[in-house]
Amino acid sequence: MEIPPLAVSLPLDETATVTIWDVFPPPLVGYMEGPWDCAANQLLEDATNVHLDYTSVSTETASELFNLMVASNVYCDLIYGVKDFYSSGPDAAITDEIIIDLSDMAATMPNYQRLLREYPDAVEHTSGGNMYRFPMIATEQFSDMVRGPATRGDWLKEQNLDAPETLDQFHDMLLAFHSAYGGGTYLMDASGFDNTIAGGFGIQNDFYQVDGEIKYGPLEDGFKEYVEYAHILFEEGLLAPDFYALFGPPTDMISDGTVGVFAADVGMWPMFTSGIETEGYETVGFAPPVKNAGDKTHFAQETSRISEGFSISTACEDLDLMAAYIDYMYSDEFALDANFGVEGEGFYYGDDGQPHLSDNVLHSTETITSFAVKKYTLFSLLPHQDIQTRFMDAYDENQLSTIELWTNAADSAWTLPSVFTLTEDDSVAAAAIMSDVETSVDENLLGFITGSIPMDTYDAFLQGLHEMGVDDAIAIYQDALDEYLSNE
Repeated sequence: MEIPPLAVSLPLDETATVTIWDVFPPPLVGYMEGPWDCAANQLLEDATNVHLDYTSVSTETASELFNLMVASNVYCDLIYGVKDFYSSGPDAAITDEIIIDLSDMAATMPNYQRLLREYPDAVEHTSGGNMYRFPMIATEQFSDMVRGPATRGDWLKEQNLDAPETLDQFHDMLLAFHSAYGGGTYLMDASGFDNTIAGGFGIQNDFYQVDGEIKYGPLEDGFKEYVEYAHILFEEGLLAPDFYALFGPPTDMISDGTVGVFAADVGMWPMFTSGIETEGYETVGFAPPVKNAGDKTHFAQETSRISEGFSISTACEDLDLMAAYIDYMYSDEFALDANFGVEGEGFYYGDDGQPHLSDNVLHSTETITSFAVKKYTLFSLLPHQDIQTRFMDAYDENQLSTIELWTNAADSAWTLPSVFTLTEDDSVAAAAIMSDVETSVDENLLGFITGSIPMDTYDAFLQGLHEMGVDDAIAIYQDALDEYLSNE
C-alpha cells in the first residue's frame, strides 16, 4: 500500500525548535560540550531546518531526574529512556499521559515503513499493543560480544599463568598479582553485583528464565555462592579499594597497578590503560570465569534488530512536524550522516567504494576511538539506521580475537526476550512489590560482601524478600512469559 506524502515537507522555510531530554555520560565531559556537540547533529539541522534544544542529564542521575520531570509534569518533546526510567513501564507511561502511542504516526512515515518491510524483526509493540518509541534499527548488525573481562598479559607471562577459565583460577590469578605487585586487584562493579563473576554462578540480579521458568536471582542458591565468593575476594584484599564508590574508569588506579583486572568494552581499553608506560605492557581479554572449565554462561545480551530510541511526550504540539522529522532520520541520506559524519572529517570512501571511519576517529590524538566516533558522527541515540559493522575498522587483531573469545564463551539461553514486556497493570503491580525488594537486595548485598552484615543473617534476608511479596512478582512475570511464549 502506497503511503501518502507527509503533511510537512523538509527542510522547513523557517527554523523550528524541538526540545529533547537525553543522557550524557560523565567520561565525555571535557571532550564534548554535550550530546549536541557532534557533526551529525549539525548535518541534521542543516537538512531539516529543525533545531534540537537539549536538556542533558548525567547517566548517574538520569533515573532520579526522570522522576522529578514526571513529578513536575513538564516534558520535552522527545524523551529518552522511558522503558528504563519509568518503573510502571511504557504502557503506563502512555496511560499516565507522559508519552503518546506512536502507532498511528508510524503508519504515515514512508522511510520508517520501508525499513519495517525490509526488516520485519524491527517491528516492536508492548504487551498492551502500543508503540512507545522510535528506535535505532540495525541495518548492518554486528552481534558479537564487545564487552568482557581483561587483564595484563605481561603480568600473566611474568607469573607463568594462563588466562583464567574457572572461578578458582580467577581467584588464584588475583592472589598472584596481589602478592607480586602489591595491587593487581579486580575492579568489581560498584553495586556489588558483578556480571563478569555472577554468570559463572548461574545467576543475575534480576528476573530471568531457565527453560521457560522465571527465576529471581537473589532467591537462587547461586546468589549466596556468589556473595560468599565476593566476600572472600574482599577479605583477601583482591577487590579494588573502595570499589563501591567508583563509578567511572579509574585510569590512575589502572596505570599505577592498583587495578590489574577489569571489565569493559574493547573500545575502552585505550582509555583504561592510557597511563601505563611499562615496557611490554599488554591488555588481554579472557572469558568470564565459570565453575568448571568448558562451561558457558547463559546471559549474553540477546541480539536485537532495534535498540534505544526516543518517545514523544504529550507536550509535543506539532505531531505532523515530528512525523516528518523522525522519518527523515530513518532515510538513507541521514544514515550516512549519523554513522559516518562529514566526508574528510569523520570518514572517507575506500577503494571498495564504501565509507570508512577516518583517522580522526580511529587514531584520534585527543581521545579514544569510542569517544571520537561520537563527536565526529552522532552522539545521541536518535532514531536512525544503525550501521554497526562500521566499528570493525576500529579494532586491532587482539581486540577482534578477544571479541570472538567472549562471543564463544556465552549464549543468551537464559535471558528474557528483548521484546518481552509486562502489561500496564502487571507493570504497576510488579513495581509496587519490587521497589522494596530491590532496595533490600542493594543494601544487603554490599553489606554481605564487605562483612558489615554477617552472613549468619542471610536466611533472614531471604525471608524478608518473601515477606515483601517477591513470589507474587515472580508469578506476574511467569504468567506474562507463558502468554508471550504461547503467542510465538
